[in-house]
Amino acid sequence: MSTFVSLLLGFLILITLDGASALALPAPGEVKIVKRDVWAPPVTSPTVGTVWQVGDTVQVTWSTKNPPKELTNSIGKVVLRTSDGFVKGQGGLNEPLASNFSIFDGSVNITVPKVPARGDYQVILFGDSGNTSPYFTITSPMLAAMADFALSN
Repeated sequence: MSTFVSLLLGFLILITLDGASALALPAPGEVKIVKRDVWAPPVTSPTVGTVWQVGDTVQVTWSTKNPPKELTNSIGKVVLRTSDGFVKGQGGLNEPLASNFSIFDGSVNITVPKVPARGDYQVILFGDSGNTSPYFTITSPMLAAMADFALSN
């Protein structure tokens, strides 16, 4: 008999808890939808054909036209990625090219990190949303010097 009473009490507790949680949920007519203020300013530099050299100071730019009146997040971050994903280390998600600037600025200067030379880099501008540049190239000073030497001989 005590097993039956224990089961009955457990069942009653579950019904009570289920009913209490159902009462805590808002009715469908009470759900408030909040308009999001997403702004996606397009990256204007670098562009297709841009070549950066490791160690150089360059400028990343984006359009600041038509921002919303209120913005959830106006603090920017610029990171580097390739077609394989975000770069590891300097320039990547944990070590951005630039951070803590206003996306209303329209530009930020960065130092090109020491990364392998390749032609499928992109910068991602984070703030209110992520915006991606076209693919561009990063070269190393060593490769540039070797190319100059080869052309001069």
